[in-house]
Amino acid sequence: MRKLFTLILIGLFALGFAQEEDADLTIVEGLAESGEYGTLVSLLTASGLDQQLADGEFTLFAPNDAAFEELGEETLATLESDPALLEQILLGHVVEGAYGVNDLQDAEEGAITSLQGEPLELELAATGGFTVNGADLDSTDVEFTYSNGVVHGVGDVVIPMSMTEQFAATEDVEEAETPITEEDESETDDMEESEEADEAAEDVEDEMEDDAEEAEGDPLDEETEGEDTN
Repeated sequence: MRKLFTLILIGLFALGFAQEEDADLTIVEGLAESGEYGTLVSLLTASGLDQQLADGEFTLFAPNDAAFEELGEETLATLESDPALLEQILLGHVVEGAYGVNDLQDAEEGAITSLQGEPLELELAATGGFTVNGADLDSTDVEFTYSNGVVHGVGDVVIPMSMTEQFAATEDVEEAETPITEEDESETDDMEESEEADEAAEDVEDEMEDDAEEAEGDPLDEETEGEDTN
């Protein structure tokens, strides 16, 4: 069964997944030129890992800009403000040595370890694609070979398995603190206006009832006035 899946995977990659080569550029230079990995390049530069990736041979699982947007502004800001945490996350995307798609699918479980120190979970997806710690390889940017290694585009930020709960908690907090949109504000304003209208209507009704009572007069007062006249 595993051989069958392997053959299917190889066929899908060969037919529909891009493989490009540019031996004149390093990994980081190639990412910078692509235009789709600006956030990753910025974070690599800020952490100093761009220099490390310029010397040696590596495989980088590269989240595109959209992947970092999905991570959320607050989570991204937390990474940028915590150099140690940022380094751990980025190192979780890097493997020493050059691994093409075929190398990844042939690897034994737990055999490929990131520079962060944890083995990567490499799995065949139900659709025939490939995942790294649950992050899908991008079908259009699956394999780029540069002068010092290989880049695989991924559609999500690769989180080390030991840190998944921590990041899930951060995302839950961010969702709970989602800012109020203009649509929400408009709905709130409409509700307030409706409440104000109801209160105004009640005030008018109360005033009408008071006027009616005054017009009818108090029967006891009329009887007393009649006795005084007699």
